[in-house]
Amino acid sequence: MDKEVANIKIRYYCAHTERSHEDVRQKLMSWRVAPADIKTIIAALETEQFIDKKRYLRAFILDKMLLQRWGKDKVRYALQQKGITKNEIELQIEEHIFEQDYQNNLLYLLEKKNNAIAHQNLTDIQRKQKLIIYLTQKGYEYSLVRKTVENFVHND
Repeated sequence: MDKEVANIKIRYYCAHTERSHEDVRQKLMSWRVAPADIKTIIAALETEQFIDKKRYLRAFILDKMLLQRWGKDKVRYALQQKGITKNEIELQIEEHIFEQDYQNNLLYLLEKKNNAIAHQNLTDIQRKQKLIIYLTQKGYEYSLVRKTVENFVHND
């Protein structure tokens, strides 16, 4: 695809939803745009604010945490896959994830999963294992999960 057509199409792509630099780069590469043109197009998109790293990180973190109830570990991993540095990720996580909301999400998922497995006649140890596995797969930190599950099962 030539540079002019790619330039127009990528603007529509970026206007639809927040995109990372890596998302844009991958899309342009899939359209077989020349590497030199990709750099030029991305620079123009940044200048015209079609893509903005901080805005993208904020949208991504809030979407994954509030809507999909991901934990910090899963958010970190997904952002690292998009080429974002650890420092940038940590700054944005600290700025946009509030501990009370984070804890509420964890408790919500814990109760939801506990209700889902309630009919399985599990011992406390088996129930704890299932809950811990589920919550760590959702991206919550193991130490926080273990402490929360212990308290939940003990008080249940």
